[in-house]
Amino acid sequence: MERIPTGISGLDEFIGGGLIRGSTNLLKGPSGVGKSVMGLQFLYAGAVDYGENGLMIQVHGYPTDIEWYQSAFGWDFSKLSEEGKVIFTAFSPSDLSKFELRTLHSDVILQLYKIIGEVKAKRIVFDSITPVGFSFSERREYRNVIYLLSKALKEKGCTSIFISECDPDGKSFFPEEDFVFDSVFRLSRTREKGQVITQLHVDKMVASDPVKQPLPVDITDSGMIVIPPF
Repeated sequence: MERIPTGISGLDEFIGGGLIRGSTNLLKGPSGVGKSVMGLQFLYAGAVDYGENGLMIQVHGYPTDIEWYQSAFGWDFSKLSEEGKVIFTAFSPSDLSKFELRTLHSDVILQLYKIIGEVKAKRIVFDSITPVGFSFSERREYRNVIYLLSKALKEKGCTSIFISECDPDGKSFFPEEDFVFDSVFRLSRTREKGQVITQLHVDKMVASDPVKQPLPVDITDSGMIVIPPF
């Protein structure tokens, strides 16, 4: 089973060498914990280090967000975008009707297929799916939609990360998401001896040995790193 490197320094050795190619992966955690950093680093490393083009689908965010990450970590997404190696597309809150179940196959999936084909994308980050969940009155419909979205990306052979928000205590707004994706990663914060510690939990990973302990992470001037917990 082929694995692809995540681009997160120190992570792959704990998850069998990387993410499974073509898998769908959920990354969740409270606001500001580093989810978008991890997602963008996955795309950047793919394009720069591994020759894999990427696509960032933003539902909640603005172009200035990307500019901030470029400045903070030295990731030249402007150049990659001009070269067609990483493309950014966005849906505003008013566009969420595009994700209605009845229009999914005729609208969103076809749009995604077109962009994936044009970019030849192998890595996709969806940031974030939480506003999609809040746009549905029936949680069952939301689960069906994210299932169909993830299935569509798998059929294209893309390895994807879907980012999801949690409340400040780390409780997921939509626990049913865990059952849809191949892997579930969770970022959390704890306070120890007056310091805030960020940890990455691997709650679920298909066809992989379990990661039995949380992995301490840090965000440096070059991105996120995993610190060996021993």
